[in-house]
This record gives sequence, C-alpha cells and structure tokens, in this order.
Amino acid sequence: MSRLFDRLCAFGGDREDPDFAAELWDAFGVERTVVVVDMAGFTITSREKGVVYYLTLIQEMRALTAPLVEACEGAVVKFEADNLFAVFPHPRLAMSFVVAMMDEAACRNAGRERSQQIRLCAGLDHGMILLDDHDFFGDAVNLASKLGEDLARTGEVLVSETVCDQLGNEPYTFREVGSHGFYGTTTPVFRWERT
Repeated sequence: MSRLFDRLCAFGGDREDPDFAAELWDAFGVERTVVVVDMAGFTITSREKGVVYYLTLIQEMRALTAPLVEACEGAVVKFEADNLFAVFPHPRLAMSFVVAMMDEAACRNAGRERSQQIRLCAGLDHGMILLDDHDFFGDAVNLASKLGEDLARTGEVLVSETVCDQLGNEPYTFREVGSHGFYGTTTPVFRWERT
C-alpha cells in the first residue's frame, strides 16, 4: 500500500478536518505535469489475435516508454492495463517525452501489420497533485486521464490550456479543438500539431 494510503488509513478523525488535509498536502503535494498515455486497438486486436497477443504489445509499449520518461527527467507513477501514468517537473519536459515516444513508436511501427503496431495517444495537464510512490491524485490527474483515455484518438496528443500557457514560446504548435466539461466548468482542449 502507498504511503499516502497508509497515512489515510491511520487517520481516525473527521475526514473534513482541514488540518489533516493540510498535512497531506504538505507531505505529498507537488506541482507536476501529468501525462497519461493510452494504447488504441485493444478490442479489435484482442478479438483478432487474442488477449495474450495484445498483452505482448502492452509489454512492448512499457519497454518503449519507461526509458524515454526517465530520459526526459520524468517518473513513471504506474502502468495500469494498456496505460502509462507519468509525471514531469514541467510541460516542456513532458512534451519532449511525448514527441520522443511518438517518434519511437512510428519507427517501430514502420513495415508492421496494423495488428502488430504500438498505436498511442496521450493527454497532458499541469497543476498541484498528491503524489506518492505508486499513485497520484488531483485535478491534473483527472483531466490528463480524460484527455488521454477518453478524448484523444489514435496518434493524438491533447493538452489543457494550462499546459499551453506554461509552454509559452516553446517550439510547439497547438490548435484548440473544442472544450470538455470538467467539474462543472468547461475547459478548452488543445491538440498538438506536428510541424
């Protein structure tokens, strides 16, 4: 079990206690860029080739992405099914990872049948999160997950307005592609445009 959940389980008081919440944020709160990567094609590939075949593609995705996360000064929080959850100190480093990941996947996919390809999409947001050894929580995690798992199509990288704003003059092009309802508000969604 994670250190955060150890502390939560040991807490016997009022769950709305502001002192306890402040203690957790002091111990586990960090500002990070969250990246959620999802693989496309699970249902079709599993039906055509079997679930074991798809599991080998998941292992290949993990072997592809983990070293790239580290090379871009990030940290893998966890792999869950066909998803990668990672954090980076700044959106610039997260985008460096995403570009390297998409390029590496394209190289590996060249000449392969569609069922053998590692087809990826990703979502990014930036903000304060609760982060421990094996998990993370917060608005940035939730929005990055929505963007990467639910909204992004194969090959797409969707980012929040916060990520766009933080990148400023970085050499990335983003196009607003709509908005998403999030916690009762509407937030703009941007797609990375490769130039």
